[in-house]
Amino acid sequence: IVLRVWDESDIASDESHVLVTTGIEKEAWQAKWIDPEKEHAPEERQRASYLKKTFELTEEDIEAGKKKGAYLYATCHGLMHIQINGEEITDHQLMPGTQQYDKRLMVETIPVETFLNAGSNEILVSLGDGWYRGSMGNSQVKNIYGDDIALLAQLEIAGKPICLTDDTWQASQNGPIGLNDFMAGEEYDARLEDLSSFHDVAVKDFGYDNLICRDTLPVLPKETFQAKWLDNPKGEKVLDFGQNLVGYVMLDFEGCAGKEMTLTHGEVLDADGNFTIANFQNPKMPVRQEVHYICKDGHNSYHPTMTYMGFRYVKVEADFDIDPSAFQAIAIYSDMKETATFSCGVEEVNQLFKNALWSMKGNFVDVPTDCPTREKSGYSGDCQAYIHTAMYLMDCYPVY
Repeated sequence: IVLRVWDESDIASDESHVLVTTGIEKEAWQAKWIDPEKEHAPEERQRASYLKKTFELTEEDIEAGKKKGAYLYATCHGLMHIQINGEEITDHQLMPGTQQYDKRLMVETIPVETFLNAGSNEILVSLGDGWYRGSMGNSQVKNIYGDDIALLAQLEIAGKPICLTDDTWQASQNGPIGLNDFMAGEEYDARLEDLSSFHDVAVKDFGYDNLICRDTLPVLPKETFQAKWLDNPKGEKVLDFGQNLVGYVMLDFEGCAGKEMTLTHGEVLDADGNFTIANFQNPKMPVRQEVHYICKDGHNSYHPTMTYMGFRYVKVEADFDIDPSAFQAIAIYSDMKETATFSCGVEEVNQLFKNALWSMKGNFVDVPTDCPTREKSGYSGDCQAYIHTAMYLMDCYPVY
């Protein structure tokens, strides 16, 4: 694209040449939808799946990627987390986001030239339930769009398809991420990070008619908060991050294989100052907001990729000693620019403004939500009362 602007005196600037990457046309897809699961269990949660493919590149391919670009176009049923040669290729969270999937399913366009090598390369994708088939809403309805998970991906260098999802990919359910769900949380067994038990995938005919390019802002990791122990009457090990937030806890510590830890995430303390999750429970359909983690020997580093929580406090139940320095809380929300500031001489009013802005961040995780704990679903009823304020506070139009 050639870009030129004119000022108020109608004087033109010099020309600038801008390269814009728009995504992939439906007609350009050569990849096929692949299903990693041997069978689906509609009434039960299933472990996350892993898909991998090894492909070869020449020095000429690498040079072409540097000059003309290398892009991975990818989408899925469920949630996907992607690595090439052992490195995360983007910090986008909860890809490909939420839409009315039978009508609109967003395709991620991710530049990958810096992750590719001449010779052998490996792409590894983990798939979880997400908005597609996970528990949603206060009644925790499952399988809203289907009981499968599936992947569609096409890696191109200089516009030429290099690696496509097809029947040559391999899949495994024997990886570290176990059961995963927005309402229940995530299980992770670090001893299974060396994946095993791979098997063939099934090619599916889901088509391309509902595919669209990303039309909103990505969800990104934002503010980071440090933990400290909370003194409480029960004497439980409770972390206090000093701020109610929406996101996840990142772990980083030295561990011993087989040691276990459960993290339960809560927003407030009860009347006695103890940890509680009673404030956001539906008695008929309880929400757990838990991470269950099993250690490996040596350095353990982990954060959830298939769920998020609303919390300030985290109850830690572990069969080994834990230092609060091992925990960081990461806020995640759509990458919206702040467009309003406010300050006056009354500190309580200033804090009210800050509260409104922070609450907005926590309820714009790809879609305006009712709350980040017991529902996490899009609610236009709640948002219609707030949207005028929201559009002053942040550039949220793409999300809305």
